[in-house]
This record gives sequence, C-alpha cells and structure tokens, in this order.
Amino acid sequence: MFFRLQTVFFFSSRRRHTGSASVSWARRCVYETATLYFSEEREHIGMLRDTLRRFVAAEMPRDKVREWDRAHMFPPELFRKLADLGVCGLTIEESYGGQGRDLVAAVAVIEEICRGGACLAGPFIHCAFYGGINISENGSEEQKRELLPRLARGELLFAYGLS
Repeated sequence: MFFRLQTVFFFSSRRRHTGSASVSWARRCVYETATLYFSEEREHIGMLRDTLRRFVAAEMPRDKVREWDRAHMFPPELFRKLADLGVCGLTIEESYGGQGRDLVAAVAVIEEICRGGACLAGPFIHCAFYGGINISENGSEEQKRELLPRLARGELLFAYGLS
C-alpha cells in the first residue's frame, strides 16, 4: 500500500488592477512531492488500540474529563489503572522490566488516550518518553536498574525542569 504525499503552498494571493478590471489570482507552488510507503498496522497494535478504546470508554466519561481539564489535573488513580495495562513499559527494554522498545505502540497509546481527553496523555508521555527513553539512553547503569522497572510499572511519574 502506498500513499502519495503532495504538499502545496498557496504563497501569493493578491489582486492586480488592469485598468478598470480587477483580476484575482493565486499562485500555486508544489513545494514537496514524495511517495510514502505504509505497511499494515501490526496485529498487537490493533489489539492494544481495542483495549485502550474500552478503557477510555469505561474510565473516562466526557463530563469527568472536562472537569479534570478545567482543574488542570489528572486523577492519579486513573493513571494507575492505565499503568496496570502495561503500557508504561512500552519504551523500556525487557531487561529492565519493560515491554521492549515499541515506539509505534507507545504513540498508539497516546492517540487512543486522546480520543477520550488529553488529561492522561501528558503524564503518559512524561513517563514513557521523557522518563523511559531518556533514562534508557542517557542514564547510568545504576539509574537504569533503580528507576526503569518502577517507571515500567507506572509507580513513578517523571517530570523535568527547563530553565
């Protein structure tokens, strides 16, 4: 299966006056044309999506999600239930208690969570990507042994400071 991606920019839209007549025109420029090849989604990702859709439907009613968004918070017990599904370990190697490095599955988790609301997406991204990937790639062996298993189980929330 392949899709043709064509990015078109309308970069000039102006009126030219020719005597009493006004001519509208737009110039079109094809900036980039590429052919992208996508394979069918792997079976385990489809199963993960189904599980997460059921989770979102059962645990994230729209009125509650609106309330959490207005309060700028997320319920920690809901994150715990999400972690119990095993998704926090999708970016962590199996040797440290994770599911192995499956970034496509981790992105699928974000997509499915955001269908119900973004209140859990931020904590999941911090845990899986900022925590799991950063410590896996940049942490000392001691940090990996201490922190990665707890991140994979969802026992730790990861945060960072930016100055």
